[in-house]
Amino acid sequence: MAYRIEGITYPDRIADILDDRVLLDLLKAETKDTRGVANMLRFLTSPPKPGDAYDLYLGPNASHRIDLSRSIATQVRDLAEGGEPGQWVSLLRTVTTQVERAFDDTHIPAFFKSRRFLDHHNGKARAKAKKTTLAPRKVADTLGVRSTAAVEELMIAVNLGRDREADQLARKLIQSERLNIDRKKLLAALRRGKIPADGLAPDKVEVTAPKLRKCGFEKAADTKLQEAVTEFAQACLAQDKILIRIAYKKIRKIEPAKEKIRDQADSNAMIKVMRQHKVF
Repeated sequence: MAYRIEGITYPDRIADILDDRVLLDLLKAETKDTRGVANMLRFLTSPPKPGDAYDLYLGPNASHRIDLSRSIATQVRDLAEGGEPGQWVSLLRTVTTQVERAFDDTHIPAFFKSRRFLDHHNGKARAKAKKTTLAPRKVADTLGVRSTAAVEELMIAVNLGRDREADQLARKLIQSERLNIDRKKLLAALRRGKIPADGLAPDKVEVTAPKLRKCGFEKAADTKLQEAVTEFAQACLAQDKILIRIAYKKIRKIEPAKEKIRDQADSNAMIKVMRQHKVF
């Protein structure tokens, strides 16, 4: 078994993590403030000799006491009162199994969700992505983008399959650089490992007074209305729900919905009627 995230595999059993110096150091740092867990990890990394186990880990006043199940605690008490050395060896094997199970079932899954591990993973994932992505400078030049850093961040997000982050970065890049390209087409090209060039322009939007009249607008010749409808149509093509709402409010501010214009009752209905009359 192993824990796999964004193409990188990590051991998910404490027995294997003990052999991974980097992960072990991270786990130690993550658990150092949780005394019970830290003591259990110490027990595994510094196994006691049978004669020292009681004072170090198992006794009620042990210097690095670990929590024990009731049955094991009973065995510890009985052995402390007169057990044989060989019995301590057997008991330590049982305790080791219990501690390992606690890590495998509870503490390691929690560790993989910790900020400390995720920051470590992010560094590894980004380094791996940089080695396998296209040259950011070449992509930036092809798109006519000034910020190579912004392009590289977008490409890393795409490479790692961080779709939500990639979508946000693409939207920000297009807006800040004033690019006349379609966000989804850009992302699709990058996912294919292609340098995006031709065919990225948004689908055509054609806002004219005659078409707006067919859609039911009375102020069809109003340039501000036409600009708002253009923004609305472009947002629809980009499937950007936020910009759709903003543009729809602009349209309604210029020409409020009237009861007789049922086709404009809401943004979804407006999309339908505009498509019907080939505004976009």
